[in-house]
Amino acid sequence: MRANQYVRAHLGNENLPCVEIDAGEITDHWCKALFAADPETKLKIQAFTEFFAHPGVRFVQSEKCFLEMLPEGVDKGSGLLEILRQTGLPRENLVVIGDYYNDVEMLHAAGFAAVPSNAPQDIRQMADLVVGDCRDGAVADLIEYLERAE
Repeated sequence: MRANQYVRAHLGNENLPCVEIDAGEITDHWCKALFAADPETKLKIQAFTEFFAHPGVRFVQSEKCFLEMLPEGVDKGSGLLEILRQTGLPRENLVVIGDYYNDVEMLHAAGFAAVPSNAPQDIRQMADLVVGDCRDGAVADLIEYLERAE
């Protein structure tokens, strides 16, 4: 609906466009709402979401400045399991890498889960492999590990 400095920085990092609109202009189904603020304000928003029930949606922290609102049952893990169902590929061939709380279901769904070293401690504990920091080639580290494992 509108972008602040945190959203603009994220969109710039991801090379994504942003079109600001009013809430009343949203007519199609939505996939997520992103709340972005400084970490202290984001924690207050998160605490507010835990104060009362939100039927049909769930909230997940996706970075220190981001809180996502998603439809219930929608997450990266369920998406990956659906891909496996459609393709017939075995789960043990599914390798993922994730670094934050929005990746938890994906890490559990995979046959092999890697996590960058700068992920929170409880996320690192979910991994089969901890690789280098996100900013220093974590995905390349995973690829090198898989190439050596062949």
